[in-house]
Amino acid sequence: MFIYDSYKYAIILLVLCRSGLDFWLFVLKLLYLYLILLYNQIAMLKFLKDIFKTKTELEKVKLKYIKAHKHAMKEAYDLSKTNRKASDAKYAEADAISKELDLLIRKIENK
Repeated sequence: MFIYDSYKYAIILLVLCRSGLDFWLFVLKLLYLYLILLYNQIAMLKFLKDIFKTKTELEKVKLKYIKAHKHAMKEAYDLSKTNRKASDAKYAEADAISKELDLLIRKIENK
């Protein structure tokens, strides 16, 4: 289908081109069309791959801990404007979450 479409566009552009300068314009347009079609096919393949991809146990654990870490860091930043002691406690909590994540990753990878 892709090759057929390329030849179809090439024939249409070839009919429209008559002089030498128009020929190079035709070549550039054909190359442009080829790159657009190729890019669309690659994007579609990546999209389909992402749809049917299942997450491993490690990826699920990483997402859970990363989300908790980001939430703790955001709360710590918000508290840093009003309550420094509570902010330091949240930063410590975020650090503990990141250390737990590192330990779990090592544990899963060593299995």
